[in-house]
Amino acid sequence: MKKSNTELVNEIVKAIPSRKAKGEAHWCIDGRSYGKGRKFKKTKSEAIKEAERMVATSETEDKIFGGISDGDNPGVLQLYFRTKELDFNNGFIRQQQLQDIRRFITILSNIRIGNVLLKSMETNELTAVNVNRYIVPVIQKGRSLKTVSNYWSTYTELGTFCVKNGYFLTNLFSATKPKKGGMPSKEKPKLDHLNKDVMNTIFDFLPAPSEYYKRCNWRLAVMFGAQSGLRQGEQRIITWNDIAFDTKLLDVHKGIDRYGMTNKPKSSAGNRTFKLNPTLIKLLQEEYIRQGRPNKSDYIFCRLDGSPISSNTYLKKVKRACKEAGLPVIRWHDLRHYYGSVLLETYSSTPGGEWRITRNMGHSNIKVTSTIYGHVINNQVGNKKDDDTLDRAFN
Repeated sequence: MKKSNTELVNEIVKAIPSRKAKGEAHWCIDGRSYGKGRKFKKTKSEAIKEAERMVATSETEDKIFGGISDGDNPGVLQLYFRTKELDFNNGFIRQQQLQDIRRFITILSNIRIGNVLLKSMETNELTAVNVNRYIVPVIQKGRSLKTVSNYWSTYTELGTFCVKNGYFLTNLFSATKPKKGGMPSKEKPKLDHLNKDVMNTIFDFLPAPSEYYKRCNWRLAVMFGAQSGLRQGEQRIITWNDIAFDTKLLDVHKGIDRYGMTNKPKSSAGNRTFKLNPTLIKLLQEEYIRQGRPNKSDYIFCRLDGSPISSNTYLKKVKRACKEAGLPVIRWHDLRHYYGSVLLETYSSTPGGEWRITRNMGHSNIKVTSTIYGHVINNQVGNKKDDDTLDRAFN
């Protein structure tokens, strides 16, 4: 039997004797069960009024989707977004993820279901037919399947939240996941042409190290990306502290997102330590000397003021080098794929080969490695002369 508002108010309004003894406001409104914090009032009547507003708002939230932008009525979407803010505050998700979720939910709330915005609808009015007819086409329009899937991942989690809290009987978004996007995915460059000679050609068309020690050594930056397999966000904030010249070990434990925020790796596997090849270590030692033996906490690749270089600049440099060399343009992320392919060509026939690349690249499990680089494993040719040395594989 549903409790009356008076019963709900009585449940969350309590006196705190310890606060009263200190002369502090001691009437507590415990709003944690409503996704809010605790508030304290000096008198019981003030506390009851605040609790009544909280319960009344919750009644509204139980009925409509609402929005999460300023001026929107509160509702289920706001309650869901609060859980994601809590996840961010507790370190479970990164700021970039939270901002993406905000954007996805804001777009969803403003989709018209017939003649009504979704944020004005009651939760029990939404059906799978509505989702397929009105929401899916809006999300598909002008987006590739990969992008649509990113949106739908958030919506599916929202659907799970709605089922758990009694707003939906079934997860409407899980049942209506789009199988295609509104535009074809961009064709990714084939990795077959990214061999050692091609990479060396790209290196040759990058700016050579400048005598001015504060200028970024772009030739080394691209070589580092191709021979370490780091994600761009990981490489952008690598410091001299992260490389041990004597043991040739690289320690990866952080990254920077497109908003300029430093975060932990995207998964626990992202925290990793592995060896770099001797030639790359030698070049890094020379770069350290060229830069005048900077502080170990300084970034290896940085702007003139010592701050991290933007992700767009990384992309432009490698794109320009490809065009000047007359080669197909590659993405920065293709340097990471090149690294993975070389490792598998070099080590897949040896015990623990797949595990080695899984660890070095920070994949969450070996299945990810096999899925991405399975074509390399399947095309192996036995008795390669250089499959016993990482240095000769790259240099």
